[in-house]
Amino acid sequence: MPSCTFACRRAVQRKLPPSSDTIWISDDALHHAFQRFALHSTTTKRHGSFVPGPLEARRRLGKRRMAYASEPTPTSPFTFGSLWNIFGGEDRTSFQWEAPTTRSPTPEASVDVPVSRLPRSTVQSPPTAAMYELESNTKPSQKPPTDLGLAANLSRFRRGIRRQGSTVHVNNCCQKFNKRLRRNFRQGEVSDTTLQVIVGPAVTNELRAVLADPMLSEQHRLALYQTVWNGMSTSKTIQLADFDGVILDELLCRLSELTITPEVYTMASSIIRSASIAQHNRMGDGLHQLIYAWAESWLDNQDPTDAELCSVDAVTAANAVTRADHRLLDLDSSIAALHGCPTTNVDFAEARKDIQKARVDILRGINAFGEAKYSIFSSTERSARTLTETLATITKDEDVLWSIIKPCSDGIAKLLKDTPKESTSKLRYHWLSLVVDITPKHENNFVSAWQILESSGSPLDESLAGSIILRYWINRGVIKHPSISERTWKAKPICHRTLSGLIGLLDSYQELSWFNVYELVTVLLRLDNHTLIPRVLRSVQRCRLQLPGPVMGKILRKLAPQNARAAYDVFRLWGASARDVRLTRCGPFIFSLIQDTKFSPDLIWDMLRISDYGNVPFYEWPGFSNDPHDGLSPAMNGLIRDMAYAFAQSKFLAPRTALRNVERCFLYLRIRGESITPDMTRAICHAALTRELLKHGRVSQERLEWAISWIYQVEGKQVAEAVDTLVYHWRMYHIQTAQRIERRQRSLEGDFHFGIIG
Repeated sequence: MPSCTFACRRAVQRKLPPSSDTIWISDDALHHAFQRFALHSTTTKRHGSFVPGPLEARRRLGKRRMAYASEPTPTSPFTFGSLWNIFGGEDRTSFQWEAPTTRSPTPEASVDVPVSRLPRSTVQSPPTAAMYELESNTKPSQKPPTDLGLAANLSRFRRGIRRQGSTVHVNNCCQKFNKRLRRNFRQGEVSDTTLQVIVGPAVTNELRAVLADPMLSEQHRLALYQTVWNGMSTSKTIQLADFDGVILDELLCRLSELTITPEVYTMASSIIRSASIAQHNRMGDGLHQLIYAWAESWLDNQDPTDAELCSVDAVTAANAVTRADHRLLDLDSSIAALHGCPTTNVDFAEARKDIQKARVDILRGINAFGEAKYSIFSSTERSARTLTETLATITKDEDVLWSIIKPCSDGIAKLLKDTPKESTSKLRYHWLSLVVDITPKHENNFVSAWQILESSGSPLDESLAGSIILRYWINRGVIKHPSISERTWKAKPICHRTLSGLIGLLDSYQELSWFNVYELVTVLLRLDNHTLIPRVLRSVQRCRLQLPGPVMGKILRKLAPQNARAAYDVFRLWGASARDVRLTRCGPFIFSLIQDTKFSPDLIWDMLRISDYGNVPFYEWPGFSNDPHDGLSPAMNGLIRDMAYAFAQSKFLAPRTALRNVERCFLYLRIRGESITPDMTRAICHAALTRELLKHGRVSQERLEWAISWIYQVEGKQVAEAVDTLVYHWRMYHIQTAQRIERRQRSLEGDFHFGIIG
């Protein structure tokens, strides 16, 4: 090390007083800092520091001081060092090294207890009064901490409330504990284990036991939870992400046990929004319980008259409506002036300008109401909107949100079963609106949640269903002018908020399209609400919207297996438009009509426009042609063959009626020049032979020969002989059974005759 000047050595030889600042660092703070360092070191290369600590720096300072003092330095003639020793100097010939010590800044104070410069831990014994006195004398401006550790505070609080004192005593204990808890958070003297005990069920049960008033108990518990959350969120020594997610999970569980008030759900919303992804992964049970309790609170608050209207927004909206009203009156007077008088193009231009101004004022009034609508929420609507916005901040992945919503939907469905139906409409509406708002892109999630609520047995009111469908379309971006459509819908009376009214509303704003209609019908199909579909399509017909044939075909194919009569009403409703529907591609629709007792086979043949050639003379049949374009299409060919088998298998048709319709399908295929395939012979065999045998009936020889002949031509001799043998054995069995019954009757008659003679 290069030598320094004489003045520097003198400065080093000075006796510097030690610093009197006391820094309190708990073991928990050191533990969190080391864990964060170790966690970061696993993924990032960390470099050690050569900066010495306070003790090492003090040791080096003392060593350097002794080294400089023992170094001989020649006296320069240009220095004034000799003047410093006029009044006597130190002996610089002999030295003895001593370890550096810390002198008391106040030598006059005689204190027996030494001051510890090590960090104080929450596990160590608390500082004594002498240490506090020394620190107060050292630096009067800094007040030492006088509160106990968090664990000690908790034990003292629980002992205090267990004394079964008065309510005032319990109130004082709660206030003192909350005050000390805030101090612990400010100084970083908190641990995850103690926090779990504070927000756990043990402390909650003790508060319930000592406070007979439930409202007072909830107030103190809420104050305690708010203190914990404020300390965690505002702590400067420990970050919120460093707390264990189990603490937040327990905190949400405790909040779900309280009455869901604005203070409670505001605090819950703040917790969910501030939690990290790792903490959310450990908040499953608490989050589900809170959401369920939050939604359940909507049952207790069904009065929508609890509205708070912002005066500024209300005045703005009222003024806008007033201007629009005056503009309409001026327009009315202008039109009245034009009536019965000779008019010119200038007059029409002026009237057109008045109409445009009136339109602008009306739209301005609507927008003013739109800005004021957020101030006109009832308490239930505010609560539902807060929950929606809170869940939307968890993640953008709709699958993860659905994993949270589905268990809550199951719990709400069980709740609806035990609740009167007239008081559940608001809960159903707000919950489905929540699902629509946070998962707008997944139709399956929205419809699945609706199906779960429908399983409770209380169907949703049609007015609320229309509101949910409109919100679903708005969130998906189907509606081009969502604000105007939504405000006009809410302005309608409740009796007019039906699905038909929704179709009319979209048509009035030119928002109606066949895609909206098809999506609405699909939702109703998945909800098994088939009776509303003909009503919706009837309102679409009034709007003069022509649905494409393929779209009608899809609707019939989906609706017919669930409700054949509703499907037939839809088919009959469209009349001439139904001609564009290709029934050859609507096999499920035709088959459902065959299996329904309300519809006769003649009606089905009339829909297909196929004549009964069995009652038509041979010379009136269509002639055979070798042109392949005159034959049946593959779709029609397959439909006739499937119809034959459906007629043969029908349980609602008599065997003779089923055989007549199978023969009609067979004859139509022959007339159209189509080949007979084994599926047709199987339908003939089942209708002509099998159904009679299953009913223990008789098969005529003529019918047997007709069926065997076609089986022989199509499927071969072996199959025909097998069928013939089967029928023969059945006949023999039937004859033998009849003979056995006849002999038994004769024997009974003979015994009766001999008994009379005897």
